[in-house]
Amino acid sequence: MNDNTQSDFIQRFLFEGHSVRGQWISLSTSVNELMSGHNYPDAVKKQLKFAALAANLLTETLKFEGRLTLQTQSGGDLKLLLIQANHQHEFRGVARFNSAIENSDDLKILMPGAQMALTIEPKNGKRYQGIVPMHQHSLAENLEDYFQQSEQLPTRIWLFANNEKAVGLMLQSMPGASDVADLDHLAQLAATLSEDEALSLASDTILHRLFHQDPLRLFPSTAIKYSCGCSREKSSTSLSLVPKEELHEILREEGKVELTCEFCQTQYVYDSIDVEQVLANSGHDMNQSTGKTVQ
Repeated sequence: MNDNTQSDFIQRFLFEGHSVRGQWISLSTSVNELMSGHNYPDAVKKQLKFAALAANLLTETLKFEGRLTLQTQSGGDLKLLLIQANHQHEFRGVARFNSAIENSDDLKILMPGAQMALTIEPKNGKRYQGIVPMHQHSLAENLEDYFQQSEQLPTRIWLFANNEKAVGLMLQSMPGASDVADLDHLAQLAATLSEDEALSLASDTILHRLFHQDPLRLFPSTAIKYSCGCSREKSSTSLSLVPKEELHEILREEGKVELTCEFCQTQYVYDSIDVEQVLANSGHDMNQSTGKTVQ
């Protein structure tokens, strides 16, 4: 096996002698872009990286064309984790939190009473959403619960992250597998992987060390990238939905209207001429709304 030189990728594999499939994921550049522009505390960064790993693992597992959204919400200090990923292996995300958030890795402390929602929006077909309570201390454990309850697919997940990168390993019984003995055996081997090894060694080295006695078939890896997808055009569409009188008021007070993308923090600035053009293109007439011309 050759070491994978990509920094951001996901790789599927199958065990030749077991009814188990797996995935290895590594994110570096993309998760750093995910954090850019946000002043996230360390505890939030880590959980958002875990969510990015999880959403991309789920997207690769479910194999559909469209968008998947992984969202966790609570009344605790970590209020929201949200990652959206698509079949083109692009993702974006955001977190919301209280400023006094504790520096902890325990989700039961950060997000007490949380719920996890998984929403699938296929290009063709019906939208699906599954919502489950989060009873476990980590996102990986809560995802294992989700697969067991909602999909009846025994699954084991390990997630690791530091300041530079985030990596994850998922093992899952094949649909229709009669028992979990194969998965339990392989999970025991995977559980010997340390955080330092996971974050420092190449993926092929890790998979060989863990499973050299259980031949596996590796599929070609797929690159993953951060892509917010926002644009001035989309921002203008949002602006056109704001009441004209409210836009007039902002222009009088500020001299401009600013819209900031909550995901990537890109700012879109509109002066009075820009706003007038946006509303004209959307079928509105600013001057008719108040009888005045905005200067």
